[in-house]
Amino acid sequence: MLSLLATSTALAYTEFAPDARTGPAAFQQTGAVVAAHGGDYLAAWTTNAPYPFGSSVWIALVHPDGSLASDTASPLDPLNAAATGVSLSSGRDGYFAAWYSDGQLSAAVIDSFGRVERRTRAPLASLSSGLTQTAWNGAVHIVVCQSRTLTATLFDDNGEVIAAPIDIGSPEARIAVIADASGFLVLSSHPQGDTDAIYGRRISSSGVAGDWFLIRGVASRINGLAATADGPRDVVAWGDQFGVWVMEVNGASAQLTSAPARVLDVIAANGRIWIAYQDPGPKYLTIGADQSVTGPITLPVEESRLATNGASVLAEGLRTTADLDVNGTFLSPSSAGAPFLISRSKTDQANGFIAGNLLVWDEQIGDKRQVFIGGFDRVGHQLSSEGDNNTSPVAAFNGTDYLVVWTSQRGLRDFEVMARRVSASGEIIDSADIDIGAGTQSSGPRVASDGVDWLVASIRDSAEQGFCFLSGGRRVTLNRVTADGVVLDGNRVVMPAPEVMAQREVSLGWTGARYLVAWLNECSAFHAATTTSIRAAFVARDLSTVDDFVAVPFISAFDGRRYSTPRVAAGEPSLIAWQYSSSAGVSTQYRVVSEPPASRRRALGANALANIDGALVDAVRNPGGTFSIFTQGNIPWAAGYRGLFETIVTPDGLKSAPGFHFVVDAGQQVTGNVDTSTRRVIETMLNSPLDPAAGARRLWWVPLVGAR
Repeated sequence: MLSLLATSTALAYTEFAPDARTGPAAFQQTGAVVAAHGGDYLAAWTTNAPYPFGSSVWIALVHPDGSLASDTASPLDPLNAAATGVSLSSGRDGYFAAWYSDGQLSAAVIDSFGRVERRTRAPLASLSSGLTQTAWNGAVHIVVCQSRTLTATLFDDNGEVIAAPIDIGSPEARIAVIADASGFLVLSSHPQGDTDAIYGRRISSSGVAGDWFLIRGVASRINGLAATADGPRDVVAWGDQFGVWVMEVNGASAQLTSAPARVLDVIAANGRIWIAYQDPGPKYLTIGADQSVTGPITLPVEESRLATNGASVLAEGLRTTADLDVNGTFLSPSSAGAPFLISRSKTDQANGFIAGNLLVWDEQIGDKRQVFIGGFDRVGHQLSSEGDNNTSPVAAFNGTDYLVVWTSQRGLRDFEVMARRVSASGEIIDSADIDIGAGTQSSGPRVASDGVDWLVASIRDSAEQGFCFLSGGRRVTLNRVTADGVVLDGNRVVMPAPEVMAQREVSLGWTGARYLVAWLNECSAFHAATTTSIRAAFVARDLSTVDDFVAVPFISAFDGRRYSTPRVAAGEPSLIAWQYSSSAGVSTQYRVVSEPPASRRRALGANALANIDGALVDAVRNPGGTFSIFTQGNIPWAAGYRGLFETIVTPDGLKSAPGFHFVVDAGQQVTGNVDTSTRRVIETMLNSPLDPAAGARRLWWVPLVGAR
């Protein structure tokens, strides 16, 4: 067992696009914060990625001229998909960060170059969300966590816990924390009905907490609370329905604006008090030592946080583009500079596919996704040219050229299946995208070749809904494309739907005599559970005959049972595989089918149906006539260790002993396909050990290992 696991981790992973493009962060950002040390600034934020990647925290070092120390941001908590709520302060060596991850308070000591020196965790049973605030008094760091209770944790300059947790009360609506000459001051709003009040509580450097004391009553609810130390003064700023307010603790308050406002941050810098707020747009103002006010001045970033390195003031926040990206802008008392991008990552790649020596995928370029092609020894370049988003590419080789097919979005609900031919050497043949016909966003197309021309299978909307009206009227559509790139059939040939079900997913292959097409049937209606089935058909080269049959009869989802993800490994005989989900878990089922004369099909194997543990990734037909079914799941004898398995199936439908082979350490998420000739598998990874600072999904290929 140990040697097998060791072999898997030694595989040589290779990027689809070695010269990765960089740009705005791949996913949406929230909770941006900033701190200064020396002349530089450190920015931090939470990236919210789609399932199954989750949320993670990132940092980027910003120089005083606005340039970044690195082309991409760095993960603060690598491989953690449940990290959020980061806060920052300056520290002895550079910076100190705190955040929430895995139900615990996490902290890190970061040097002046933005490198993490040490990470620590302090378990907090009451921590159920990631709201943290930090401050440093020159020797001790405090982290205040706002969750089911309000707690404080003290760390020394090496990240060691001094005192934890210190219970300091209920989690009120707004909190702020600062370091001052007395240790630390925690401020909290205490709303009661339509009114509010600001209270303070002092905590010493050894963790001794004083009593809450009233700072000021407020006639309306507080909307945003911030505080800063200005020499011996503790300055508090807040927003409410009457505007922006500021006061010194134990001093008088001043109303600075009259429109309802939300205060975001306040700092003392260059002899002035700087306040960032929204009312509703982002603004800031400054207050001089003589109480003169400059502003309001419009900020080019929202949700701004402020920091100063002693010479300049940096505002950092979110700027709405295709996603919410973190931007910075330098401020003066009279104007804000041009915004510059801080949250940079490598471009997001997805939907990788291998066909022979061609790699195809889609990638985020600006605010749109585009289709790219590359090779195992070639740098990728863009293939698609039109549409809002071009996604889910696949390809097939006819012995001379490849046909790459994908889905292109032309409007809000207008999707077309597009294609281009690519030569065996990787040259693009067609000068423009080839429009094959209508498609859908939910299911990408598939393509196969008979050795001369190609057949494209896609899902399109149809008026033939029957009683499955909640599933929508969707049908499998077949179109031929000639070797010269001419589209035939005009979306006229559709697969039969005898169960009057919507057709959702499709797969196909060339048997050597006819095409084999398999698809998912689905029916959802009121007062009935969703039902699914897998059907298939042998289709003549010229589409003149369609000989359909049931691969597996329909089942009801009332107890969680469901079919999905059909895959075809075509030849003579052929194999059809699909995924089966139930309350017991996920498995893969398959049938081996043959096509004797007179189209008399026979199903082979024990009971004509077999099961394999794990989720279906792909199925291929090997040159020797056997089949390889690739599944992903937990290793039975190594609980919790996920991997990619290859199961060899003989032409009579029987599994070869020992039944499966461990071929690739999944590590992250295995996607895409396994190509018969190249024997390689695609990996989609986020925060991967292979490229932890990518900040995006990246595609890799790796040779398969193990017995055949």
